[in-house]
Amino acid sequence: MSDVSLMIHGGAGAIRDPHRYEASLRTIVESGASLLAKGWQALEAVLHCVALLEDDPLFNAGRGSVLNAEGDALCDASIMDGRTLKAGAVAAVRGVRNPVRLAYEVMGKSGPVLLVGAGAERFAREQHLAIESDDYFRTEERVAQLAKAKRKHEIALDHSDATDAKLGTVGAVARDRNGDLAAATSTG
Repeated sequence: MSDVSLMIHGGAGAIRDPHRYEASLRTIVESGASLLAKGWQALEAVLHCVALLEDDPLFNAGRGSVLNAEGDALCDASIMDGRTLKAGAVAAVRGVRNPVRLAYEVMGKSGPVLLVGAGAERFAREQHLAIESDDYFRTEERVAQLAKAKRKHEIALDHSDATDAKLGTVGAVARDRNGDLAAATSTG
């Protein structure tokens, strides 16, 4: 099989600057598609794409995560490999630059499929993954969003002040030239 496929999503909600979102999504999907065309595995491509989405503060994952009431970004991520049927996930992770990379390490090197909180963070340090200060995750937009939510005594989700739906997860799914599938997702 030689056909490859890649789909990514950057969440949903009220997008204030669609051109910025579209440009970022296009760059990321083109990067991932290029890797698949070069023979990379589906698992590698989804890991690559979701990590890029996590690095972009436009999206509610990694750096762009919605802040909790204390002003912290607690992130969740998961990854699944259709070829091996393995999966890995992390939840309530703080300070890990790319939670999807941690989920990947959980899939390959951890007994449990899911690690949470301090245990997941300790595992990230043991795997020498990039750790960032809390300030890395506190973007101006997310700090302002939290302040507004606190003033109004509301819960702020994703990119919309008006939505009450949970729409912020990012993700990718791919099929490589061998026909193998993989998927990854991340949210803040």
